[in-house]
Amino acid sequence: MSGEAHPTPQASQPPPLVAVRADSVVRLHEGAPPMRPRKTRPAGASPQGYSRFVALMKLLLPSLAAAMLGVVLAWPQIADRTESLNLDFSALDPSAIDLKSVVNPRYLGTDSTDQPFTVTADLATEMGAGDERTRLTNPKGDLTQSSGKWLSLSSDLGYLTDQKQVVDLESGVLLYRDDGFQFQTNAARIHLDTDEAMGDQPVKGQGPGLEIVSEGFRVLDGGNRILFTGKAKLVVTESDPAAPSPAKRPATDPEPSGLHSGPPSGPHPGKTKP
Repeated sequence: MSGEAHPTPQASQPPPLVAVRADSVVRLHEGAPPMRPRKTRPAGASPQGYSRFVALMKLLLPSLAAAMLGVVLAWPQIADRTESLNLDFSALDPSAIDLKSVVNPRYLGTDSTDQPFTVTADLATEMGAGDERTRLTNPKGDLTQSSGKWLSLSSDLGYLTDQKQVVDLESGVLLYRDDGFQFQTNAARIHLDTDEAMGDQPVKGQGPGLEIVSEGFRVLDGGNRILFTGKAKLVVTESDPAAPSPAKRPATDPEPSGLHSGPPSGPHPGKTKP
């Protein structure tokens, strides 16, 4: 053999050992793919609870996305409605409020003889549009004389003309005098400057000891005189015993032959011979 030295074959060395965990050792060979870490659940989470959470999120997230999409699609209509409401509110004109009505008005004045009169109502409203009248709701008028006597008139509806001092009463007109006489009719006109009232509607009146029905009436001298116009019917009733007894009629013959054509000698026309 030649003197050349042949290399002594060396035994292959084993791959190094790597400690992964204290309870296990894994041998890694050169060129082997790395191992993937295992997925672990959170501590204390059960498999059923985790599955429910995943299922709930699968339902909740699509629902939330659909709701957001609906809001985006409906937003233009919501914005239009909001704008229209704002326009309607801002278009309200304060001058459009009715400022021509007065609650519990009171009109005071004097007539041609300086006698005071008063007109009140629950509500007074100017008619407007060329109409100079003022509409009165539940009007009441009082005419007072210097002697202390007075006449009161009321109705459901009335119209006052300031320039002419005229009040037209309609529906449920009631005239009441201080001595107890009262009259009812459907319409009446009061002239405040002359203390006169009149009406051409049927009137029914009553007072101490009498009742009367006629086709119209006139009140003169502030209520001192009341004339009943048209066809009238007077019924004398029994008077109050405390009131003065009426005057007796004059004696007449038992067999009258006619009526006296001249003026009566007493308060009632008597029957006499021709």
